[in-house]
Amino acid sequence: MTRVFLDANLLIHAFDPDSTADIALKSDAQQFIGNLTGDPATRLFITPLIRYEVLRGISPSKVEDMAKVLDMFTQLSVEAVDGDVAASVFRAERMTLAPDQFAPIRLIHKHSFDLLHVVCAKRASAAFESSDARAKSLFNLVCTRNS
Repeated sequence: MTRVFLDANLLIHAFDPDSTADIALKSDAQQFIGNLTGDPATRLFITPLIRYEVLRGISPSKVEDMAKVLDMFTQLSVEAVDGDVAASVFRAERMTLAPDQFAPIRLIHKHSFDLLHVVCAKRASAAFESSDARAKSLFNLVCTRNS
């Protein structure tokens, strides 16, 4: 069975008609998720925070429909151990950077929730899928730092 964790931006690009993403990105996200949902051997995961991220930006008239879409996915709980692992990876990565390397630190801060989601995906033995290549690169970081 294929196990895939879906990041909020991928879901927003696929399902929110009001998304400001370019048409190609939206189309790619729709096709990607369509292929996953059409495969009975694939199990899709989100967390409550992903649900919140998606639903907070949807127009009020579309919230109910989007909630039904999100109900199709298995919701992973975020456990204390996930927070501990994510914080450990964050600290370890921060320690490897010289004081003048602000860009990588900003990237880690910007993607702090993505880091937590990647840890949850890894715990569930799921691939982490996102429309954001930088967020996807965190999966490799987590696998390297917490193998």
